[in-house]
Amino acid sequence: MAIQLDVKTTNLELSEEESAYFIEKIQMLDKQFDLDNDAVYVRAELGKNVGHADAQKQFRAEVNLDAGTIHLRSVSESSTLKAAIDEMKDDLLRRVVDYREKQTDLARKGGAEAKEMNLETDTDQAIEITPNEELS
Repeated sequence: MAIQLDVKTTNLELSEEESAYFIEKIQMLDKQFDLDNDAVYVRAELGKNVGHADAQKQFRAEVNLDAGTIHLRSVSESSTLKAAIDEMKDDLLRRVVDYREKQTDLARKGGAEAKEMNLETDTDQAIEITPNEELS
């Protein structure tokens, strides 16, 4: 299963080049997911800020990503659309990696706690098991 992408534009018409550039950047996230098992939905909004006070941040790239239990959002504003897309992709990738690392750390912590509980219940006494010589 591939990433399902829904792109909305605001105050902007995407050229073929800009559209291809955005799709290329989003597809870089493919390797972060098991696309055979994860349904990955990406809702994106690309736009131009009209009347924005900061002229350096004219373009906006916003993405909401849903993949199984992962729900992430990234917003970036920059002077060019490509720069906003790059910043958004970098932020989203960082969030995905952070989420995966957090899940791994929680699993390790849970395993360590289970091991610790198991060690606490063990006794230092040796139990001798003798086979039953006579079965009747």
